[in-house]
Amino acid sequence: FVCVDTNDIPEIAVVDPDMMASMPKGLTAATGMDALTHAIEGYITKGHCVISDMFHLEAIRLISRSLRGAVQNTPEGREGMALGQYIAGMGFSNVGLGIVHSMAHGLSALYDTPHGVACAIILPTGLEYNKPAAGARYRAIGKAMGVEGIDAMSDEAAADATVAAVKQLSADVGIPADLKGILKEEDVAFLKNFLLCSGSLKEIAGLYGVTYPTVRLRLDRLIQKIKLGEDTAADPYIGLIKRLTVNEKLDFDTAKVLISAYKKAKEEL
Repeated sequence: FVCVDTNDIPEIAVVDPDMMASMPKGLTAATGMDALTHAIEGYITKGHCVISDMFHLEAIRLISRSLRGAVQNTPEGREGMALGQYIAGMGFSNVGLGIVHSMAHGLSALYDTPHGVACAIILPTGLEYNKPAAGARYRAIGKAMGVEGIDAMSDEAAADATVAAVKQLSADVGIPADLKGILKEEDVAFLKNFLLCSGSLKEIAGLYGVTYPTVRLRLDRLIQKIKLGEDTAADPYIGLIKRLTVNEKLDFDTAKVLISAYKKAKEEL
């Protein structure tokens, strides 16, 4: 779980790339992809602002050009990653994250999967899932990642190229492409409930000016697709919508996804 308290915030943070030089390659790759997920999710969250966008885009640029080198323990790679991960933290700590982190926490809790590995595996699927709502912002992410010719692409092509760039970086630093060998079929229901059971729905409903949703997004197919490494682009809202009780609790970002899906479902009826 995540401890969040003002007493946890340090007076001073020493960010020294030389101190990171002894990190193994796997740990460097995992923590680096976690930092990239911080920057990307922080950039596409509804809470983003001009200032957070500045931090997140620069963090994406630094991490994308530095992580491969950091895994190989080059001084330039270590320095770029030290700065990139720090800048990403300056952004997302003010605007929040998204569904990728919500799902990654459950995997780490259940299987001891390194958090950054879980984030890296889920991130491409999370980006596909969020494309209908946030896809217009993917072009800037891809540009920051150095995707060639992205300015001349259509919005859809630019979004696809951005997701492909994320997948390629993850593969280049040795992260598995999917959850095969990690996720167990018998745990899917537990993980779905884990994802949907933290925070306060009342707070979210009030914040967005909606009544308590009477339905809940089923995440079975989404988790299954992640497990199998299948493409989710053609099925952005994944699955049926089920009954949700007033007493059910959700974390902030999951609630936003559910409310968005609920509104979309109502529009399509």
